[in-house]
Amino acid sequence: DLGNGYLIESIAVWNRNAYSERLADFVLTISRDGVDVYTYTYLGIPAGGGTANEIKLPEPVTGDKVKIQIFGEERILSLAEVQVFAFCGSEITPSPTSSPSIKPTALPTVSPTASPTAGPTASPTALPTV
Repeated sequence: DLGNGYLIESIAVWNRNAYSERLADFVLTISRDGVDVYTYTYLGIPAGGGTANEIKLPEPVTGDKVKIQIFGEERILSLAEVQVFAFCGSEITPSPTSSPSIKPTALPTVSPTASPTAGPTASPTALPTV
């Protein structure tokens, strides 16, 4: 659980040295608000022992959860680490916040705010009205 939506570009999966076959044929799923937005199936046994198995997405996707699972009876999932790489500042808020952000976000919120912002923004959030 990433705790927020991020624009994910790649994921590195680190396998263990011992019992590396336990990570064979895994499925990686990225979801956003409970809906799967990207699925990748890794066939074979990923490299272990200090080697990252990088999964580069064809194009970045916004997700708030990354799941790795294996299928089959009596299989045990074992891995060392998972790293999620996203664009810096790509946190996306689902709706306007009640207070200003500490730092600018890469994308605007989904809907406009009810009142003007305290200071100027780097770019307009909508076209001006006449």
